[in-house]
Amino acid sequence: MAKVLKKMLAAQVLDATRGVEGAVFVNVAPMSVELSTRLRGFLLQKAGGARLRVLHNRTARAAFRELGWPEKLSSVLKGPTAMIFGGDGATGIAKSLVEWQRQDKTLVVKGAIAEGEFYEGKAVTATLARMPDKRTLRAMLAGAIAGPARSLATLLAAPGASIARASKARIDQQGFAADAAS
Repeated sequence: MAKVLKKMLAAQVLDATRGVEGAVFVNVAPMSVELSTRLRGFLLQKAGGARLRVLHNRTARAAFRELGWPEKLSSVLKGPTAMIFGGDGATGIAKSLVEWQRQDKTLVVKGAIAEGEFYEGKAVTATLARMPDKRTLRAMLAGAIAGPARSLATLLAAPGASIARASKARIDQQGFAADAAS
């Protein structure tokens, strides 16, 4: 019965994390049920719908191995551990947790995985939380691509616009003689 239950738990962890680009792992031991509930609501609101799931470490280790996540991740799977995943991704979650830690100093971030890279405890709040999220990166990339194209279009349109402005100024100054053109 225990093996069947562990296989079911591993399958649940696999289903929850399939397609997820990263997750943040926290220590939930010092948190009360009320505080944990408030954190879950905070994550839903501030981290784009991220979810918190308490893990069975050995089962999670096997599930993460099957997902191909780095072996270093097993170093955070000791003691009471919860995984925060989904929503805005690991960077968005890390930013939200920095905001949460301002009001609740008991939350301990154990580590994170983002885009296949493993970050240990303090590196999550120091490095990962300061990185731009995917939406910001996409906007930066679109701006970088559109900027030169916009400049080129302006340069190509400039001579034609100059001729049109000069013609308009001449017509306004001297008038348009329709019979002179024929």
